[in-house]
Amino acid sequence: MTKQKIALRRAHNRPQGLDPVERINAITRNARASWAGLVAVLLFVGVTLLGFEHIDFYGIDEQTTLPVVGVSVPTRFFFYAAPVLAAASYIYFHLYLLRLWSALATAPARIKGAPLSDATPVWLLLDAALWLRNLVRRDGSSGERALEGISALVNIALAWGFGLVVVGYAWWISATARDLWMTGLTALMWLAMIATAISSLGTLWRRVAHNRSPRPAYIATATFFLCAPLLAFPSYWRTTEPAPWLPRPGEKVADDWQSPYPLLDPFAHLAPIYLVGAEIVRKPEDWLPHDIQMDEFRVNYCKRKAITPCILEGDTQEAFDAEWQTRWQARLAALPKPKWHNPGHAKPDLRQANLTDSFLAGIDLNNAQMQGTELSRAQMQGANLRKAMMQDTDLGSAQMQGAVLLEAEMNDADLRKANMQGADLREAKMQVAILSEAQMQRADLRDAKMQGAILSEAQMQRADLREAKMQGVKLYYALLTGSAERPIISIDINLSASIGDGSALRFVDLSGAYFDTVTDWRNSFLDGTVTLPDGFRAAMGNPCQWVNEPLSDQQFYGRWRGWLETNDPNIGWSFTATAPPEWRDVTPIPPPEGCEWKFGLMPDAASK
Repeated sequence: MTKQKIALRRAHNRPQGLDPVERINAITRNARASWAGLVAVLLFVGVTLLGFEHIDFYGIDEQTTLPVVGVSVPTRFFFYAAPVLAAASYIYFHLYLLRLWSALATAPARIKGAPLSDATPVWLLLDAALWLRNLVRRDGSSGERALEGISALVNIALAWGFGLVVVGYAWWISATARDLWMTGLTALMWLAMIATAISSLGTLWRRVAHNRSPRPAYIATATFFLCAPLLAFPSYWRTTEPAPWLPRPGEKVADDWQSPYPLLDPFAHLAPIYLVGAEIVRKPEDWLPHDIQMDEFRVNYCKRKAITPCILEGDTQEAFDAEWQTRWQARLAALPKPKWHNPGHAKPDLRQANLTDSFLAGIDLNNAQMQGTELSRAQMQGANLRKAMMQDTDLGSAQMQGAVLLEAEMNDADLRKANMQGADLREAKMQVAILSEAQMQRADLRDAKMQGAILSEAQMQRADLREAKMQGVKLYYALLTGSAERPIISIDINLSASIGDGSALRFVDLSGAYFDTVTDWRNSFLDGTVTLPDGFRAAMGNPCQWVNEPLSDQQFYGRWRGWLETNDPNIGWSFTATAPPEWRDVTPIPPPEGCEWKFGLMPDAASK
């Protein structure tokens, strides 16, 4: 066979190229199917995101319920998988669009005398591309239709913007987990989608509208390097550490401080965590406040032990306390808790989170970061907060009975009306903390650092204050009482520069306490059960309201109230807030005639 015949046969057998319209139709069919899949994925992910709550990252189940199918999956798994699935579907769809733009760019404007749009399948996105081509080229490739321009713009915005909005929203709320890897992966998927979208849109403009050679690789590369820092920095700031120009969580700033870049602040702060009223630990339906549970147990204990009347003292009180603690700890341990509570799991980053009214009884937050967190009225009975970082945290009215706060950092914290009865506060740092009206009965405050703290109206009956650092504390109207069997022994307690105006002391051994020339306890009240350091009474000017002999309960609280009302007849509200419930209505007993409050600097301090 001659070479000429071979060439003719090859030419005859060579497959012919598809007709331009057939090629457009074939690509359009695949693109429409891909578009349907993309819309389904985006709707599925978007609806799931709309139902997301912050507790889904931190609660017991840590599950997210998927719409339609009603199946629950781990929340973190969803946030890792959903952006990848959405990005893959989005990019796959736009790869078809890139091929479609090439086919539309070279197709003739008219087919058998009719516009190209009349020969192609009906698909709004295809119609939009042909409308754009005809708008720029003026070649008659698209016929006139009502509202065609608006429809084209809406469809282009939907095809390019819908996926970006959904994954962008996923990136935004994923930061609530404070997981840089999760948010970083979502940002990477979003970045890939942005690069693909700009490349696809740029190709549409260059090829279809102007019939120029495309530059998709150039456009995608430029987009990636431009947008990468714009996503990387906010991802880090919102999950790990706020931007350098913002104060650190728990850091005190001036009242008039203003951010130098207020427009960037939403992207520069740690992502907010909103867990108001959340049951992070599952709350039993029959759950009652700690004091009520203890009172009910006391009644049953007395019945069981045949103690009538139900008055517990000495060894009986110790036996009751031991059994109560055993039963209380067992109940707390049985409460269902999130996975991160268990040993070996990292504790969540709860800095600046809002946990107001949340239920956290018995939770393990050992070494947790909780600076600047809002924990007012939170129930944290028996919680393990050892070495927790809680600087500038709001713990007002928080219930922390029996909590372990050993070595916890609570400088500048607001602990007003916090209930810390029986809490372990050894070596806790509470400098300049506000502890007004705090209940710290039976609390262990050994070696606690409370320099400059405000303890006005605090209740510290039977608290252990050995070696506590209380320089400069304000003990206005505070109650420090032990018992005859268990006096408060304050060995090596540092009370230099402290002020005890209106405070009451009973069954307290202060013989080993350290005072200085500016310590001012002239307006405090105490009886003969208090042991004072040598020379302390004289340094205070032998206060006339101090009683040398031990007093009965009625005499002690009556004289204390009478002393307070000598300074302010309307001070009853302060007395009733601090005194034990059974003595809040005691009849005031006024001090001796001429015995009045002392004001001004201490004599030794004034002479310097």
